[in-house]
Amino acid sequence: MSNRLEETVARLLASGGSEDILVAEFAQDLPLELVEASMDEIASAAMTIKKTVTEPVLVIRRDDPVNIDPRRDWDNLGTMFCWHRRYVLGDHQPSGDSGLWIREYGPFFVQMPLYLYDHGGITMSTRPFACGWDSGQVGWIVVKAEDARREFGVKALNQHHRRKVIEILRHEVRAYDWYLTGQCWGYEYGDDSCWGFLGEKLEDTGLLEAIDAPREVIEAAWEERYG
Repeated sequence: MSNRLEETVARLLASGGSEDILVAEFAQDLPLELVEASMDEIASAAMTIKKTVTEPVLVIRRDDPVNIDPRRDWDNLGTMFCWHRRYVLGDHQPSGDSGLWIREYGPFFVQMPLYLYDHGGITMSTRPFACGWDSGQVGWIVVKAEDARREFGVKALNQHHRRKVIEILRHEVRAYDWYLTGQCWGYEYGDDSCWGFLGEKLEDTGLLEAIDAPREVIEAAWEERYG
């Protein structure tokens, strides 16, 4: 029977047969004593065999940013405080003057400015943008000393820890910028799928580590990504 089933699969794959046709063909090829099996069982058997002879197709698609917010869904060392009249940004949106807020809630082990460029979309950075007309500082990302000591498991902090915190905060802001600019991705690969990857370049997203497929397959799917 197996040879006849394999021939049926090969014929249907070549003709692009639908699932209904596939089930009917398998039912026709089954021995009489198995014809009374339920159509669900026949369909399951047909799909199982079909999967063994077809390579899954990897598809990478743009994810809806509402499904992931790195400030909400990720564990972050820094805390973002932002002031903007039109956008709700970062972790907290205090009222009042930002300078007064800094003096009231500081001091901080590290505090880095947040700049926003707003022109046909918004993008954020820890460094000023070249265009001063459509950009400006909108807040701070900060880390208190006690949070840094807890992060590194030390009682005393030094310049090495400061440099490490700065590196972490820059990555957090970069990830938030990917979110703001819609660089959000997910994939479907056979029965496997996952969403919530962020990054402008494939190497940034984590897709290379998450997808169980050869690198060249992932790279090809990235080049043909949807969205």
